[in-house]
Amino acid sequence: MLRTIPGIKVNTAKLHPLIIPPSATSVPWQEVGIEGGFTELRSTDTRKSAIKTQLIISIIFICLTFSSTLYTQNTLIQFEHLTINEGLSQNAVQCVAQDNRGFIWFGTQDGLNRYDGYEFTVYQNEPRDSTSLSNNYVQTILADSEGFLWIGTINGGLNKFNAETETFIRYKNDPDDPNSLSNDVVVSLYEDRSGNLWIGTYGGGLNRFDREKQTFTHYRHDPQNSNSLSHDIVLDIYQDSQKNFWIGTMGGGLTKFDRESKTFTHYQHDPADPTSLSHNRVWEIYEDRNGSLWIGTMNRGLNKFNRQSKSFTHYKHDPDDPNSLSNNVV
Repeated sequence: MLRTIPGIKVNTAKLHPLIIPPSATSVPWQEVGIEGGFTELRSTDTRKSAIKTQLIISIIFICLTFSSTLYTQNTLIQFEHLTINEGLSQNAVQCVAQDNRGFIWFGTQDGLNRYDGYEFTVYQNEPRDSTSLSNNYVQTILADSEGFLWIGTINGGLNKFNAETETFIRYKNDPDDPNSLSNDVVVSLYEDRSGNLWIGTYGGGLNRFDREKQTFTHYRHDPQNSNSLSHDIVLDIYQDSQKNFWIGTMGGGLTKFDRESKTFTHYQHDPADPTSLSHNRVWEIYEDRNGSLWIGTMNRGLNKFNRQSKSFTHYKHDPDDPNSLSNNVV
């Protein structure tokens, strides 16, 4: 049985981040990214904000439409909005991350924003400055274990932000360099348990970045090779507790990557098999504390993967069942 939290409406069409603290009582604020800006959810607790005390918050993802509304019936909770009126560069918030200094970073369609709990610092592309952000459309942000911030942009490739100099190093596709980034549309970023950086692109497959050599290794879909990446649009990257590498794609389903053999095992939707993956657009991958792997899909609900039987259990919205999944976009 699935429980829908009462008092919260989510109309789903596009993936956007929702940040919540591990404990509703330990951190006095939450944030929700929507096109109307960023909503800061504060309780009546007057303690310092999490950004001042640098409390660690955890990130989960839900899908919100650009016109969606989120509200609560709890009278002890109030919403404060962070929009262009408060200094945000643009109201369409694509992604959120917190760095090791406690700053919250927001990626928008018009620049990168750093929030210190009081005000925003905006970073945008300056055409005459090669150390500025490469493109203002920020799709994904990763704060890595070394303290660097990585920014994936639409058509501007990958950026590495140096907090000391407040400058950006750009990594873009060079047709004459086979070791460059495979594609300049970066939609997902992931740092594995060994500190390797992985980049998912929209049309260029999967990339692994070698920090020492400053080169990229490409993993692409090859129609002639059934062991290659299933699709060149990589939406999500995840390493589980068993060090298995999982890739979510736009139309190729879920893929398990064997880094030793450099081969991919595909899990895709089969209309004739009710235990197959429910949809080939995989948006989110997550492993719970029990080691179960959960897969969120586009408009076909949630999947739980059985590692032994290699089968999937589906959880979907049923309008006649109030205990079913609230929406099929996960």
